[in-house]
Amino acid sequence: MSTPKSISRFACAILASAVVALPSSASIGGTTITLDKDLYEVGDTATATITGTPGDVAYLVIDTAVGPTTLPGVGTFDIEAGATMMIFPLGVIPPSGSVTISHTAICDGFITSDKPIFMQGATFDPLAGLPLDISNLEVVEWARGDDCGVCPEAAVGDPLLAKFPGGIAVWLPGIGIDFVFSGTPLYVEYGDGTARLTGEIYSASAPTKSFEMDILIEGRVGFGDVGYPPMGSPKTELKDKAYKMNGGGPVDTLTWHYYESVTGLLVGTGDFAGGNIGVTRFGPAWQVGYGADNLSVEHGASGWLTLNVLSTPPGESWVPIGNSDINITTRSCVPSEPLCVIPPGFDPQYSTFPGGVAVWIPGIGTDYVSSPDMKYTEYPDGSARLIGETFSAANPLDRFLIDVFYTNRVDPGDPVYPPPLSPKLELKPSAYIQNGGPIDPSTWHYYQTFTGLLIGMDNFAGGLLAVDRFGPSWEVGVGASNVNLNLGACGWMNVHVLLNPPGFNWIPNGHADFSIELITCP
Repeated sequence: MSTPKSISRFACAILASAVVALPSSASIGGTTITLDKDLYEVGDTATATITGTPGDVAYLVIDTAVGPTTLPGVGTFDIEAGATMMIFPLGVIPPSGSVTISHTAICDGFITSDKPIFMQGATFDPLAGLPLDISNLEVVEWARGDDCGVCPEAAVGDPLLAKFPGGIAVWLPGIGIDFVFSGTPLYVEYGDGTARLTGEIYSASAPTKSFEMDILIEGRVGFGDVGYPPMGSPKTELKDKAYKMNGGGPVDTLTWHYYESVTGLLVGTGDFAGGNIGVTRFGPAWQVGYGADNLSVEHGASGWLTLNVLSTPPGESWVPIGNSDINITTRSCVPSEPLCVIPPGFDPQYSTFPGGVAVWIPGIGTDYVSSPDMKYTEYPDGSARLIGETFSAANPLDRFLIDVFYTNRVDPGDPVYPPPLSPKLELKPSAYIQNGGPIDPSTWHYYQTFTGLLIGMDNFAGGLLAVDRFGPSWEVGVGASNVNLNLGACGWMNVHVLLNPPGFNWIPNGHADFSIELITCP
């Protein structure tokens, strides 16, 4: 759909009441909304038609989460009036009784996020005013197709929400339980309701034992379809607190979709040459969505498989034990070029802090700098990753490996920009454009969610910290390090001690801080 225009009194009423969510069904009257297809592939043009009383004013309201949301005196929606809500004024309904709005999707736009888009139409008589006449709920689902295929990788366990460590893409008990991807694997979903997972997998402990994998996944079932969710689904293996249905966790299984048929072949290569295994679905349906990998809150997929050994390679005796399992995280195949990370240097005119520190963890250490191997990469799917080593300038053997993943990117022009509590402005006031300075925070972008690990090394071997967002969103841009005027990024963090290294008793004191300068890698 096109970009939302100015917000009317109706839109303001919704946004002002976004925290209201009472259990009630939508008030459906003479307004209806219909889509021209059940499922779209990126590149298709989706058209929504709202039908109502000629002369009434029409709106399209969409979000990536379901409600109900009751606005007293306004109406009750089946979608959530949350941060990702968008409102499209469609004007006055003509004598024909209907208005349409269309959108042609690109690979990594908001409207083609891997969550479905829930939408309702709303109309009201401009003379009589509110309440609204709210339509039935419709769901736009997108399949990405070959042009937007994503690259699968082994799902890694979230330090706070996972029950298992992860790091394994394919688990084949009786044959090998540590298979990961090599080369260029691909996961593609199509507009005909099918999907395909292809690529080479090998044993991490015995890399010459490998397979070429080709799995066909069919029978897509999305929200609102008959038989949703399929019997035995969803398969929820994160901790209970991860799920929205258990009190507000980040994973909403109502945004997942499923495939009811899985068939494929594992063709042995390397030491497994001559061996072939057929696979079919076992138990719950193949599930896709944020948190569907059952190890993280990232976008991914998972499913159990039954193995059928068709032939055995020389010297092997394959006897499958129980069911197999696939757990994958999916990412855009074309990340941006990674940037190298250095501690931001002091600016004598504009800095309020001395600089020279990349990671500040009061109670553990406040002088951590970045090693030359630290990289920051942003992906077209709206995620980013910071990975590399950091160490104490005073005690270089006090060292961590950092791995932090950022999601929910917000750019200038997006519906909620800047995010709540942002920007975080810690240079001198004279640095900012509103005071005549050179830094314009309106050019920055943000990531509203981040989680990660600090893995102890050297003196800290055996120690493990988990971090997540505290306060403002992670901010990126010129001057965003809050130390100097160069390209940088920063964000505050909660710190959770998962393991203490021998001889240490870490007690974090308040929040931690990342403040980094980003440069082109040498």
